[in-house]
Order: sequence, then structure tokens, then C-alpha cells
Amino acid sequence: MHQVEGLTAYLISKDDKHEFAMTYEKVDDPSEDILLKAKLQSANQKIFELIQRVQKENDRNKSYEELKGIDTQVDAFVELTMKVKDRELRKELMEKVQECKSRTVQVLGVLRKCLNGAMTNAHIAELNDCAFKAIRKQGAQKKLDERAMKNDAIFKANDQKLKNMGKNIDEAKLREQHKDLIDMMGQCPMSCCDIIELMQQGDCMCLALDISRSEAVISDPTKL
Repeated sequence: MHQVEGLTAYLISKDDKHEFAMTYEKVDDPSEDILLKAKLQSANQKIFELIQRVQKENDRNKSYEELKGIDTQVDAFVELTMKVKDRELRKELMEKVQECKSRTVQVLGVLRKCLNGAMTNAHIAELNDCAFKAIRKQGAQKKLDERAMKNDAIFKANDQKLKNMGKNIDEAKLREQHKDLIDMMGQCPMSCCDIIELMQQGDCMCLALDISRSEAVISDPTKL
């Protein structure tokens, strides 16, 4: 059983007022993953609001106790996550729960340092980093998804070209022309094929590199 209701909202600009309609769906018995995503979103929003509020408070004990309550709720999310049957979805949700837990613990650590004293600029910087890290991560993930979508078409086109090239290879001619290169390269340790056989299969030999990079590279690849 569920019901759908309409909602009208207004956007106010300097020059004009614009109206648009929104529709939301109320689900009486949501699945475990939908329920968990909603609870995680609520917990992250509460942490964000608490961080903004606590910077203006003189007595931070109330906010500290509130955050400890949120931390306890996040611990309970692990049990909810284990009820999700789909393995990939369960893994994705567990990562989000761990991120929320890590953020909560970090904010608790900062508040613990300044419960009975002044909040320094360093404390404020740490709190703001916790508050906006999730927003930055979502933006970075969106950029990566957009690039993956663009690269998908290129990958498929190149893959098709490789398949067509493999069909037209003159094996005897290539082996004669590139005998020294074939001997030098040897065989692939995984497939046990030489370079001509790999070309016929539309495959290749790969050189694996382990590259580390900061998140800033996502926004500016020149920093690689």
C-alpha cells in the first residue's frame, strides 16, 4: 500500500516568482535498502546542521550528547545493512554507513577537545571539513560518472575496431616482418599467447602501474 500526493513550491528570484510542481511517494513498508538510505541521509543532515550550530554555542554539552545519540543510531545501521540481500548493494550501503560513522567519530573527537574551553580556528576548520567532505565527494563522484558515460562510447567503438582488425590480420606476413619483436616480447604470462595471437583475439599485453592521486585531480587532471 502506498499513496502519492502533490506538492507545489515556489522559487523566488529578484525579478520574478517561478512556480513548479513536485511529487513525492509515501511507502508504508519500504525495503531495507530504501529505509537505510533514508536514515543515513537523515543522520548526515543532522550532523551537518549540528556542526553549523555548535560553532555559535557557548555550552556545547547538549550538542555533544545529541551527537553521541546519532553515533548510537549509526551503529544500529550495520544490522540493517546485513539484512539487504543483494551483495553489491549491501557492500555499497556498508561503505556509506562506515563513512557516516567515521564522520561522527571525527566530530565527536573535535567537540571533546573544546567542551570546556574556547573553540579555536583549528577546531572550526576540522568541523567544516567534516561537514563539507560529503558534499565534495558527491560532486567528485558526479564528475567521474559523467566521464565514465562519455568514455563508454569511445571504449565500445575502439573495441569494435579491434575485433574488425583481428579478422583481417595476415598472420604469416606479420610473423615474418616482426619476428625479432615477437621473440623479444615473448608470451603473455596469463594467456600464454604471443603478440600476434593476442591481436587476432582483439587482446593485448598490459603493463600494470600503481598510481596514487589526491581527490583534487578529479577536478583538475593536470595535477596528476
